[in-house]
Amino acid sequence: MQQNAVVVGHFYTHISSRATYVVVEIANEASDKWPVMVVYVDVNRRTWARPMKEFLVKFERYGEPDKASEIAKPVVMHHRV
Repeated sequence: MQQNAVVVGHFYTHISSRATYVVVEIANEASDKWPVMVVYVDVNRRTWARPMKEFLVKFERYGEPDKASEIAKPVVMHHRV
């Protein structure tokens, strides 16, 4: 799988655990200093990030993005001041 094969908004399955995630962002693409990272969320909306190279080895694309937007919907957090 090539670097540009990871698509924001698509489902990916972790090869070992078989858990499903939605890619929500690709980070650090313009950086010469930091590795390109894949940012993804699980069904409980927990956010994860891995270097692109590692993501490509440990995940495979799964299905179409029809319900991905529901999983990746932004969560508004309220903080006390």
